[in-house]
Parts: sequence; structure tokens; C-alpha cells
Amino acid sequence: MARKANRAHLESVVDPRSARAWPRPDRRRLLILFTPRSGSSWFGDLIRSTRALGDPEEYLNQDINAEVARTFGARTETDYLNAVETNTATPNGVFSMEVIWGHVELCEIDLLNYYAGAHFVYLRRRNILAQAISLLLATESGLFHNPGGGAPRAQEEIAARLVSAEAAFGSIRRWWGHLLNYECLAEVQLAIRGIRPLRLYYEDIVGDPAGTIAHVLAHCGVPHAEANPPSSAHQPVRGALNDELARLFRTREAEFVGIMDSFRPPLV
Repeated sequence: MARKANRAHLESVVDPRSARAWPRPDRRRLLILFTPRSGSSWFGDLIRSTRALGDPEEYLNQDINAEVARTFGARTETDYLNAVETNTATPNGVFSMEVIWGHVELCEIDLLNYYAGAHFVYLRRRNILAQAISLLLATESGLFHNPGGGAPRAQEEIAARLVSAEAAFGSIRRWWGHLLNYECLAEVQLAIRGIRPLRLYYEDIVGDPAGTIAHVLAHCGVPHAEANPPSSAHQPVRGALNDELARLFRTREAEFVGIMDSFRPPLV
């Protein structure tokens, strides 16, 4: 059902009279697979700034792909993907795209097979409880990005309310389960397809942004000399109350934490 809906979405936004067929270009390809609130926007910004690793965006996100499809006259998924590759690669011929696991399910084509032979990065987060809290605050406030750094007032106000609300724990449990489902799906798909990604973590980006990008350059076989130094205006969104909320949750939901940790795929 979802795959038919995605195909219908592309067909609905492009007039058939303006449709174009795009051949597949010869590119080096980098797919950045990620889980929600793992720093993907920040990571993509760092990648983009090098001007040597493509221009990564969530091109399969229906919030943006309608405009992209109309620009290139792409009414099928393959034409759409080929058009994006052709027009967004950096001058050295590298194309990159950010892909959340839900987008893989939306595609009519077998996306991971379509990009077999690409370089893969898998971005997740070591502290899944902090990730679940971040996802809760983002969805409650509607603020998913904060290029200025720090914690926006709206998120701080929501965090203050949640710290004193036992009901918040139910939401954290649900988001934790959502993230764990993504991680388990990822490991199954990677194993079945024999994909060996470069595994990175949000905490790596926080601790050493330049070193993290150096690992990606080496993984993709791009000489370091070809790349600009990475830079980004994005900063971690970390409110003062996030840690307190996490502490309370671990104390009061210790049994749940233990169960969920036992099911989590290993951190490699």
C-alpha cells in the first residue's frame, strides 16, 4: 500500500506533458542510513561543506520530493533518483543521499538493491534514552532543527512540564520502542544484503566532527586533499532538563530500561 502511494505521489505532482526520462549516471554513491534524532541534519551539513561528498538531503522525504520531482519532470522513482544523482553530485562525481528506514519502505523499487555497490554509512546514537527524549521534545514542540545551538525556549518549557508529569514516561517508552524497531530492521536488512556500512554515532560527531568526516572520506575513497574542511552552523540541541528527565526515567522505569537494553542490537 505504501509503495503504491509513493508512486502515485510522484505521478500526481508532475504533469505527464513535462515528464522526462533520466538515464542513470555514472557516479560514486554514498547512502547515509540513519535513525531519527541521530544528528543526520548536522552530519549532512558537515558532508555538504566538504564539497567532495555530494549534497545529501532526504530526497525521498515527501515534504521535499514534490518540488524536486517537478523541477526535473520525474514521474517515476527511477527517473527521480537518476535526476537527483545527475544534478546534485559534487564536481568529483560523488552523489549522496540521507535515507531513514521508513523511506526504504515507501519505495516501489528495492532501494537497497538499486544502490548495491554504494558506500553506506549507518548513523545511530549510543544513548537511545537521550534519543527518545530528544524525539519526544521535537515532536511536542515541532522544532526538529536548531542551527543556532542550545535549546529553544519552547523545548525547555516542554521539558520542564514533562519532568513533573508521570504521563511523559509513556511517551518516552513509545518513542524508545519506535527507535528500537528501526535499529532491528536495519540490522536484519544489512545482514540479509551483505552490506557492511561505516558505523557512526551521534556522539562521534559531537566529540570530533572533523575526525568523523575524515573517516567518511576514507570509507568512500575520496582523497582528503579534495575536500574542504568540514563546517556547520548546526549544534547539538541539548536542554538543561534533558538529563534530569533521563535520570528520572532510568530510576522509575528500571525494569523497562533493562528489558529494552537486552533487545538492542550491539553497538559496534
